[in-house]
Amino acid sequence: PSGSTGADDGDRILSNTSRYNGGTGEFHGAIGGDIDYSEIAYNTIYSCSNGIVLNEGSRNFLVSNTISDIAKVGVHLKSGGSGGGNNNFITDNEIFNCGAVGISAEAGGPNIINGNVIYRTMLTASSVGGAISLLDQTGTRVENNYIYSNGGGSGYQGAIYVDGITEFALNPIRYNIIHDALANAVAFSSNNLTGGIVQYSAFCSVPAYELRNDATVPADANHNRWGTPHPNVPDSGADPLNNNIYGTLAPLTTWITFAVTGDASGLVTVTMRDQDGHTVPAPLSSARTPTLPAPNARRITLVSNWGTLNPATVVLDGNGVGATTLQQGASPAPTRIIITATDFCNESVTGILALPDLTITKTAMTAQTVVGGLVTYRIDYANQGDAAATALTIRDTLPVGMQWVADTAVPPWTRVATSPDIVWTLPGLAAGASGSFLVTTTVNMTDA
Repeated sequence: PSGSTGADDGDRILSNTSRYNGGTGEFHGAIGGDIDYSEIAYNTIYSCSNGIVLNEGSRNFLVSNTISDIAKVGVHLKSGGSGGGNNNFITDNEIFNCGAVGISAEAGGPNIINGNVIYRTMLTASSVGGAISLLDQTGTRVENNYIYSNGGGSGYQGAIYVDGITEFALNPIRYNIIHDALANAVAFSSNNLTGGIVQYSAFCSVPAYELRNDATVPADANHNRWGTPHPNVPDSGADPLNNNIYGTLAPLTTWITFAVTGDASGLVTVTMRDQDGHTVPAPLSSARTPTLPAPNARRITLVSNWGTLNPATVVLDGNGVGATTLQQGASPAPTRIIITATDFCNESVTGILALPDLTITKTAMTAQTVVGGLVTYRIDYANQGDAAATALTIRDTLPVGMQWVADTAVPPWTRVATSPDIVWTLPGLAAGASGSFLVTTTVNMTDA
């Protein structure tokens, strides 16, 4: 199609199926041309040389297309004589099984790349790129995308590859979920003149960096959830197997941490939030069902060394909080009940189910006595658990012929009875707290 120069008379290419289209040229494919002010939506494109190639295309809407089994590029905003187009909206598309880049934006902008599902791209390409490639863009936003299981070609640099950017403040990369088993999550080449803005995303790069910045200017990478190897305390360095980030950074002060806690009632709480309360992006809508399911950065699996967690998988809410319940297992329970929670990057944290663990001993201080004599003994108590104990009672049953005389228990202990049993109560005992008191009795019968 040739498109239009008017806002109301562009082409509408809707709900078509294209197969076995294209040739060897870079503009060949299912849909291509110098197209403006057009809507390309709800099409199914597969087994073509390229999916959609727009030469200097502007003000186009590429929405809800399914593009798969493409020899080269899924969606290409191609640079012509005056640039690669601007004000294009590439949203809610599913792009997979491409030999080269999933979405490539060349020498243009601003453009919006939002809400796309991109997987198994860059399978064979030797030219440098990523699942999304931003080349010489100005004002292009990459947000709310699900990018995973890409790479294989020698040119693959990472899920999002950025080159030739001069003003990153206008080109934010935010709210994306990226899982990469072959390369970096986000890669900035050395050919960028300003630092990148990479925020509010969930990253997992198994063998490489979540963020690689080869530019000499710092990148702003706050408010992200980092993956292996240090998700809760991200670091930078030159070893991709031991560092999350490579290159120059603006001060990294805020990131999303992961924790699990439990209490004596069996309530187990999982949190994944940064210091300002932000959590990871929401999962892909259940109405969208890609062939290879998209990673869910809010999905947490849990196991325990005792009992049964119900449910064993939780999905965090918009505040980054989820809860489950530990149902009791066989007696006796272990000394410590350990809960392990695992996120979408297979990173785990553990928490101790906070329970009190009370001990009490009774030690004789008098070796022997006679009728009418006194017997003194010491009661030692402690809470060796991880939570405070409340409403404690010590009940001491004396042998026949012995009678309470005195004790050294002081407030907050309260003595509530001395016969037939000696009973003391205590409102609470903190975790790790301990103490003791003496008890004196008399022997008033020969058979005591």
